[in-house]
Amino acid sequence: VGYLAECGLQIVVANEKSENTYYTTDLTGPLALVMGSEHEGVSPQVARLATLSVAIPQVGEIGSLNVSVAAGILLFESLRQKQTK
Repeated sequence: VGYLAECGLQIVVANEKSENTYYTTDLTGPLALVMGSEHEGVSPQVARLATLSVAIPQVGEIGSLNVSVAAGILLFESLRQKQTK
């Protein structure tokens, strides 16, 4: 992660506790998405290196999304923002 930041990438961590939502965060620049495991999330060491964190709001009693689903949502939003900018 440190190397990616040194290369000029924005490090974006998916975190359900984040105050930033994925659709209100600028995801148009060069970035690296960091996805944690479905049970553990992103490690605290990696989270500290992140430029920012984003949440994917959920309704109901869903605790977390499948990591591939969460990654797909964030990748789609990044592409959507880049195409509309």
